Amino acid sequence: MDNKVIADKVKFFKKCVIELSNFLKLNKKSFCENPKNVAASQTYMYGAIQTAIFLAVHTTQKFKLQNGSNYNEIFDILCKNGKLDPKNLDMYTNMLDIRNKLIFNYDEITCEYMYDIISKDLPNFSVFLKDLHKRG
Repeated sequence: MDNKVIADKVKFFKKCVIELSNFLKLNKKSFCENPKNVAASQTYMYGAIQTAIFLAVHTTQKFKLQNGSNYNEIFDILCKNGKLDPKNLDMYTNMLDIRNKLIFNYDEITCEYMYDIISKDLPNFSVFLKDLHKRG
């Protein structure tokens, strides 16, 4: 795959993480007072996770690793083959759980949920990118 495509994906991933981090300048009450914050944060969260998945799939293809039948398996394969740190597998699985909730259980997402996810899980995205860059 073209290195420019990968560089653009990484750039987009970083943009999403920066935009999500900007929401943490607000307290939870302020964040929740504006419904646009929730909508925008969902978009950036989904964008970051989908890009992480894209990069994970690309890495399995780049190193000619076995194909996973789902995204959880892809992250597991990367961990088993030393391309991601195995101690972070639960963290990557959690990212996929967040993605699934954004897609399939969107009616259950509250402003409090989004703020808490950003507050708690945002550092995991940087860990993923550093881990993949170092090992993949």
